[in-house]
Amino acid sequence: MAYQAAGKPGAAEDAYLQSLRTVVQLGDVAGQTRTLIQLGNLFVDVHERRPAEAAAF
Repeated sequence: MAYQAAGKPGAAEDAYLQSLRTVVQLGDVAGQTRTLIQLGNLFVDVHERRPAEAAAF
């Protein structure tokens, strides 16, 4: 969430995907859910609020 708040969507996506890999390996279903929600929020943030960045994302 820190990268997302700092306006770095690419870094945020990388961090969320790394987190997702980790929680999948651990079998942490709740963690997977939280991470997927954050990825969804990132998508909405970039594609709806900053369309110029969405094209590069």
